[in-house]
Amino acid sequence: MKKYKNLDDFECRFLLELTLYVLSKKRYTILEILKTLYFAQQNHLLKWGRGISTLEFEAWKNGPVIPIIYHTLNHLGHGTYSIDKLFNEAIDRGKEDAISFYYPKREPDLNYLSQSEIEAIDQAVFDNKDLSVWAMRDKSHDKAWKEAFNKGQNSPITNSSIARAAGANEDLTDYFANNEWINSALKY
Repeated sequence: MKKYKNLDDFECRFLLELTLYVLSKKRYTILEILKTLYFAQQNHLLKWGRGISTLEFEAWKNGPVIPIIYHTLNHLGHGTYSIDKLFNEAIDRGKEDAISFYYPKREPDLNYLSQSEIEAIDQAVFDNKDLSVWAMRDKSHDKAWKEAFNKGQNSPITNSSIARAAGANEDLTDYFANNEWINSALKY
C-alpha cells in the first residue's frame, strides 16, 4: 500500500466513483468488482485507445487486480489512508450471510467519470451478466494475465498486453507499447 499513500484527492475520488458506478449495477463481491473493471479496461483500450485507470492492473492468483481498490475494499472500515475514509463513507460490506458482497451507500458522482468510461463499464457488466464469479475469474485469466503472472505473482499487466489479449490490432498494441516505453524512460 505504500506506493498508494500519495494519491491525490482527485485520484482517490475517481477510484471511489469508479467502484461505486460498478456497484450501482448489481451486488458484487470484490472479485467481481475487479474483474468487471478489468473487462471495462479492455473495452476502453480497444474503443478509445486509452485505459480507464492510470493505475496498473497486477497479475494476482485469482486474476487481474487494481491493488489499491482490492486493499481498500478488503480492509473497509480499518484503513488509515485518505482513500480508506472515502470508501468507508460510501461503501458498505454485507452482513452475516452476505459478508462477501459490497453495497453502495450512495449513488456515484458521475462528474468524475467520462462518458467513455461509463460505456466501457456498462459493456463489461452486460457482457458478463450471466457469468458466475468463478467464470469471470477464469475469463480474466487471459493471455495478458498469464504473461504477467509467469513473470511472478503480482507483476504488472501492461495495457499493450491487455489490448492484445482483447483482440487489438498490431498498430494499437504498438501504440500502447511505445507509450509504456516512454513512460518507463521518464520515470528515471
